Amino acid sequence: MILNYFKITGRKLAKDRLFTFLNLTGLGMGLASAIFIFMWVRDERQVDSFHEKNEHLYKVMYNIRTADEILTLDLTLNP
Repeated sequence: MILNYFKITGRKLAKDRLFTFLNLTGLGMGLASAIFIFMWVRDERQVDSFHEKNEHLYKVMYNIRTADEILTLDLTLNP
């Protein structure tokens, strides 16, 4: 019975090749995007998580004013 379903599906996919191509391309791009977003979020959440008191860590940002813009850097300068 299930073999019959696969045969019917194969025939329909072969009949409408453009529709099949567009659907599979969209599905592949959507899955790849979801996986990359998941990997990025997971990487961002693991920053400095090996420290004992990682919830108390802060990042020091420094603003430098130039003639036409303000630069924000993540470093500490000695005055």
